[in-house]
Amino acid sequence: MVHTSTAHEVLTAVFQVGDLETRRPRLKVLLWQRAREPQSGRWSLPGGLLRHDEDVTASARRQLAEKVDLREIAHLEQLAVFSDPARVPGVRTIASMNGPWEHIMVPHLNISMPNIAFPITEETVKTVRDSGSELWLYNCGDERLNLGLYPWRVKAGGRFQWHYRYINADPWDDLDGGGSDTQYCLSLPGPDGPVPAVKSQMVREAVDDHRYIATLEQAIAAARSDAKKQAAVAKATRFLEELRARVPVDFRTLVGYQVDPRAAGASVGGEFKNTDALDRVRWAVAQLILELQTGSGGPTTGKGK
Repeated sequence: MVHTSTAHEVLTAVFQVGDLETRRPRLKVLLWQRAREPQSGRWSLPGGLLRHDEDVTASARRQLAEKVDLREIAHLEQLAVFSDPARVPGVRTIASMNGPWEHIMVPHLNISMPNIAFPITEETVKTVRDSGSELWLYNCGDERLNLGLYPWRVKAGGRFQWHYRYINADPWDDLDGGGSDTQYCLSLPGPDGPVPAVKSQMVREAVDDHRYIATLEQAIAAARSDAKKQAAVAKATRFLEELRARVPVDFRTLVGYQVDPRAAGASVGGEFKNTDALDRVRWAVAQLILELQTGSGGPTTGKGK
């Protein structure tokens, strides 16, 4: 397919300034032969996508080690940043996917947006990433956990969710409709304009959950070079690893969609069905952020750890 992704990528230019045999000055640049599309078989600078948990320097070192087995580098610095969204020609392709019969679409998409019926599992997430497509999420439930921590758990680049599907009756009259009067509505029509629905508060809480995690990850990255904060860095990193393990990749086990959660060894709704557990996680994250900023390493209170 035409490569049109504008995700963050790192390209490394490795120079050798002397001939190892003659010891005479001679400038050489390291290239590697691409094994995948786009431009399979062509020579290029080694590089690849920047992961969510690494900065540019860490990504450059990983790319060199993985692709050309170069692990000792005398000097590494950032030369330039190219960020124009139009720098890659062509149309970007994106599609939502609602079942396993749509797996064949993935290699042709810049952004793949599966929902829980796709399904989203460790295997399908790996398939999306191995194809060079960016993982986003589509209609994976409208609860606090799957709007907040779940996209972080699977390292999704974005999240689409129905928020105003339809109103099939007067939302203020309990006697005029069959079943639910509204579907996925974050606000309702009022005499003086839109009135926020209760679910809009839950969405805000979910967004804040995600922001707390992102702030903690930024605090970890900022503290890594400070020798006095290594204990706090290790503690926060361990916390995130344990939290990631507590949120399942296959969300069907929580909502009971086509899978019996109990048969999968999980409780119905999971441990975060009670949002008090998410509040405890947030308090734990806030304390870890403060410890990283101050360099202290006191105990994290609550069941958030």
